[in-house]
Amino acid sequence: MTTKKRNEAIIILKDYEGRNSHINYLKTKNNLSDFELQYVLMNYMRTEPIIIDRVIKIAEHYGKELQYKYKISFIPSKLKIKTLSGETDYIYHCWCKWSQNQEKWVSLFIPKKNILDVMVEIDWKNHFVDVENLNKMLEESGRKILEHQIDAIKFLNANKKCILADEMGLGKTISSIAASINGSFNKILIICPASVKSTWKKELGFFGITDVEIVQGKDREKWDLTKKYVIANPDILNNVLHSVAYDTIIDEYTGKPKKVKSRNKQKIEELNEQNPLIQSNFDLVIIDECHKFSNTSAARYKAIRDYLSRSGVENIYALSGTPISNSHINFFNILGLIGSELSKDYNYYYTRYCGAKKMRLKTGREILKPNADTNGEELYEKCKHLYLRRLKREIPGLPERTIMERFYDLTPTQRKEYDKLWSEYVKAKEDEGINVDELYKDLVSGTLYRQYLAKQMISHTIELCESWLESGSKVIIGCCYNDELSELKEYFGDKCVTYHGGMTAKQKDKAQEDFTNKPDCKVFAGNVLAAGVGITLVASNVLILNSFDFVPGNLIQFMDRNFRISQDKHVYTYIQIFNNTYTEYVYNKVIKKTLVIDTIIKEEKSKT
Repeated sequence: MTTKKRNEAIIILKDYEGRNSHINYLKTKNNLSDFELQYVLMNYMRTEPIIIDRVIKIAEHYGKELQYKYKISFIPSKLKIKTLSGETDYIYHCWCKWSQNQEKWVSLFIPKKNILDVMVEIDWKNHFVDVENLNKMLEESGRKILEHQIDAIKFLNANKKCILADEMGLGKTISSIAASINGSFNKILIICPASVKSTWKKELGFFGITDVEIVQGKDREKWDLTKKYVIANPDILNNVLHSVAYDTIIDEYTGKPKKVKSRNKQKIEELNEQNPLIQSNFDLVIIDECHKFSNTSAARYKAIRDYLSRSGVENIYALSGTPISNSHINFFNILGLIGSELSKDYNYYYTRYCGAKKMRLKTGREILKPNADTNGEELYEKCKHLYLRRLKREIPGLPERTIMERFYDLTPTQRKEYDKLWSEYVKAKEDEGINVDELYKDLVSGTLYRQYLAKQMISHTIELCESWLESGSKVIIGCCYNDELSELKEYFGDKCVTYHGGMTAKQKDKAQEDFTNKPDCKVFAGNVLAAGVGITLVASNVLILNSFDFVPGNLIQFMDRNFRISQDKHVYTYIQIFNNTYTEYVYNKVIKKTLVIDTIIKEEKSKT
């Protein structure tokens, strides 16, 4: 704590005449700790304790601490909280009981990280939504706000900083736009992948909203940030937030002035504070596909965190159908975007929920290295109030989906070639010091053998696709490599469009529109990653995976492109696998990894 803050707290304490018993006790003490002074600073304005009067769950290890300290005959798993007298960044000061038979209430300083429930529960289900107004705005588009979307609007408006984690296809975009209208926000910043900026503008148009600016490029002079809705991708944020300040110096050789990058921290900070996005005073930020930006080492994630920190925005809606795409680590980063208490203690979170161990680097510095996801059920208890998640199977009137696995044998020639490629891959990894049993951790780099299997699968995909085309259906085909797309395009010709990351936004939009609107356009062959975000393909109810991504979230997102609330047919999804290959092994790994999502992000009906 700074000397200035310490002195401020001491002056406040000296003149304090309030009713907080702990602050009055501190007045009698000398040599107060930083914790005690912080308690004074954060609670001296509170005139009365907050009445809680509810039972909350606590972590097992904290229950053991209470048992030992107070010589309790059992390990408490819950506490009855009477009042909240104060708090700091890391603790709640409460009057509690751990047993119904307990005579006296006990004053406890409970670490926030040891509480599994929200301290003050928000009754979001009774929040008002002007459904009539929203449906009137949607009237020309022929859409209506659905019942599950009304609950989403209530949840977002009531909680301010939270995660809408509905399964893909349940209309999170429409729900969040409706919440921005129902919440009467003045300025809204939408942060989303570049590939879906035009989709957001289109969906805003469903409400008749035209006061929209899509931020493009680096030329700030062309941006109209006076618009109510501003749509930007994280790369734009990164470029704008980290502006370069320059100093003018005299070149020692030419004697002429020249500009050089400034190292003056104050000058750089002043330039950043003049940032147009900071000065726009957005009162709501919507972060779409937030799991895509949850890698702490990525510049995109840092740019979003930096903006949210500097702007001090009070309302943040994080949207994701797969908020835990890989691990508890990524979820920690999403929690950081909404400013959750869970994200404020990095060491505790990584140790408790990521199995992290201390590792000493050659430089002598110690770091925490995550090992495996741990204590998932406890993490779920702690974060369940922060998100709303519904699955399609819970929503009445939605179509059903049948997922079918198709297993094939490689021909003797194919098997020989595969075994050769696989052996070369294993040997290369062993030369790098990677044990064969740990290869699944490095599978993304196994491009050569994966491409080979994808190429061999094409004939099976074409045969399956042709059978559906003969019945009059349109078909979506998922691929991981552009070579697959090229071969499928060559076979199907003009009745096929392709969609991949190397295309411009206009080319992508045209591919989607042609497949949706042109009767002769029968096949959509898309890259699983590029076509897995922000597009709707309900013109087809058949999806075939020629190859699949090894990251569960990416696979699920692509599979849900045609399984959405606007789909009116039964959906058929085919996953194709060659027997006795490492891809078959990884397929089982994909299924198991999806359990991580079910452990922490549970649908609403399973929350207790």
